[in-house]
Amino acid sequence: MEPEGVEEPGMLVADAPAALWLKSGGWDAEPACRALEAMARAGVDLLRGARELSANPLDDPSAISAAVRELKGSEHAGWPSGEPLEYGLFGPWVPPLGSQDEWLAANRAGYVLGICPTLIMTGGIDTAALFQLCGSAAGLEMDSSSVDGMF
Repeated sequence: MEPEGVEEPGMLVADAPAALWLKSGGWDAEPACRALEAMARAGVDLLRGARELSANPLDDPSAISAAVRELKGSEHAGWPSGEPLEYGLFGPWVPPLGSQDEWLAANRAGYVLGICPTLIMTGGIDTAALFQLCGSAAGLEMDSSSVDGMF
């Protein structure tokens, strides 16, 4: 997407199944990315939120924001609870366990490092070691608190 006219252009789409839910519902690429970004910022699980939004494609950014605000109160769009979902593009899926703070930290690290947050949560990845490795390669001092400061 062109960075013109938006305060924070672009987003790393790290949750392909969520994007596929929106695409299967008829969403265009740009509004779908805006919805994914809004859900990530609001603390809505992307897969569950995309499933809820997929049936009603939207184009208007304010309508997308309003729809995501409504999702925040939905029990079906909250953070993963560890309970198996009865739906999914590829069959039932058990969301990775973790607190909202752990998911937020994984998403922040994922955006900075270009790694899927779900992989970080389920793969036992030591983000401190990754930040140290990246810092050495890039000549930058990076750790969880400096990444938190970026957001």
